[in-house]
Amino acid sequence: MSHQAPTPDEILAAAAFLKKRGRNVDSIPGDKAGTYRIDGHISTGHDVVRHAVMTGWKLLRDA
Repeated sequence: MSHQAPTPDEILAAAAFLKKRGRNVDSIPGDKAGTYRIDGHISTGHDVVRHAVMTGWKLLRDA
């Protein structure tokens, strides 16, 4: 994974990947910081991408 911050499109794609893998990923509504809830744990968008990469997802810019 590169050292750039993930883009909003990458975060959404990573969240969709995790949902397909059976993880419960939801954005926290009304939160301007862009936090998510992964299986009940509060996470940042970067954490969503990190979890997806650890389960086999590939960033397009790294491919």
